[in-house]
Amino acid sequence: MLLNLEQHNELLDTWGKEFINQTPWVESSERISLFAVSPGEKWNLSIAPESSIVWLIIDRDTVQSLPRPLSTKLLRTAIVVEEHHDQNSNLDISLLIFTLEHLENTLERVGRSEMETRWHLLGSSIISDNLQRHESLITKAKMIPVEGLERATRSLWLEINSTAQGLWTLSNEPESSPLILSEFLTNIIRLCCLIDYGSYPPIEELYSNAQETHLGQRLGKWFQDVELAISKNPEAGKRVIYSHSQVIEEIRNMLNEIYRGQEWINHPTANRMPIRIRS
Repeated sequence: MLLNLEQHNELLDTWGKEFINQTPWVESSERISLFAVSPGEKWNLSIAPESSIVWLIIDRDTVQSLPRPLSTKLLRTAIVVEEHHDQNSNLDISLLIFTLEHLENTLERVGRSEMETRWHLLGSSIISDNLQRHESLITKAKMIPVEGLERATRSLWLEINSTAQGLWTLSNEPESSPLILSEFLTNIIRLCCLIDYGSYPPIEELYSNAQETHLGQRLGKWFQDVELAISKNPEAGKRVIYSHSQVIEEIRNMLNEIYRGQEWINHPTANRMPIRIRS
């Protein structure tokens, strides 16, 4: 059954409200928050996917009232993943059960998984939230420390420049082209989203969202060439290799507009371990 996003969300809402009124959640349903996070509000889809992600958030005190196997696992790992299938709508649903404390701690960090968590949360919608956690979590997701955002940006910039070092070898090692180009492109489009949105989506949403960013619009034609090169188009591969330095410079200029005077922008490879070749 093909659904548009509105129909998909209605079915997911119905499934979620029925779910938390079942054992073992019904006794704690007033203290549970349930959010639909994928597909999120930022997705621009005419047809919704047949799979979804839902977050169930519960505080550690309430976890103690759950059956021992589940409570023990949650208190030990802070997150449990369950797979569900809704017979009425034929939706496959991945349910991620978080402790509230784990989610709040995650939002204080700026690594890749933490940035993707922010993105999911910022695009999420409420299924059930009696304690009104959604608004406070959204606020926390938006409050990235300036130094944390710079650290995340710097990390991606260093990765981009490190991968760029290997682009000139592609003409001699064509079998490694898809891997290197994919890594190069993925980190650039993560950076596009990070600059504009303060977070970035998981891999399946990256490209479509990056195209709408300021940097993504500047690099749109180059993105297309990289995709062709990954598909082993030799002419596109040549264009990517010989134009990537211009792309690096375009990104450098934008970063200098944001973080003027930072050494890591203009000398990203300064602290790289030197490569020694044995003769």
